[in-house]
Amino acid sequence: MPTDFVLIDLLDGPGSPRHGARAAQFVRAIPADSSTRILRAEPSYQEAALGLFEQRGDKAWSFTDCASFVAVVNEGLDEAPTGDTHFEHAGFRALLK
Repeated sequence: MPTDFVLIDLLDGPGSPRHGARAAQFVRAIPADSSTRILRAEPSYQEAALGLFEQRGDKAWSFTDCASFVAVVNEGLDEAPTGDTHFEHAGFRALLK
């Protein structure tokens, strides 16, 4: 269940054109996967993520992390398909660890 923010982060991450093209190909393929739903960044959703980002300045969480945490909570979940330790620090179970 990626958010728009995760997809932006994925596309911004690659350091070379070769990896950027692969990332773009991956992002374009996501909507075709019926088992994956992309959560769109609506204003209220963005505001909640920004609030969490401001409140937890003591953590090394990115805005994308905070948006993902809000998404997990809003979906009523306590786990996420990630290996990111920040999810564990936030109290979630990282399924790809």
